[in-house]
Amino acid sequence: MNTGKSLNIHPIGLSQEEIRLLKSICHVSSLSTQRPRRYSLGQTNGLDCDVFIVNGDCPHSVDAWQARLDRHEKPTLFLSKDGYPGARNVLARPPIPSRLLSALDFATS
Repeated sequence: MNTGKSLNIHPIGLSQEEIRLLKSICHVSSLSTQRPRRYSLGQTNGLDCDVFIVNGDCPHSVDAWQARLDRHEKPTLFLSKDGYPGARNVLARPPIPSRLLSALDFATS
């Protein structure tokens, strides 16, 4: 069992394929004993999450994230085809698993 920190991810507006990819990454991160942190996919409305992953190409998703951010500032990773202006953590679509895991590690460090 991994002794590293466990972080809860809350996706906002991601496709089913991206959600499946996140589930796989969460599973793999939970199996590793060498990783400094592991991830789990949140099952709630995001209030208890440690990091958001937001569809940066969808204004509705960004609005939903901003509504939560006003009350709970958390690290955020945007997935976007064209980047997301002003964001520190942006990953180009389609996400590559190793890059997504690295981006999560960077966003939560």
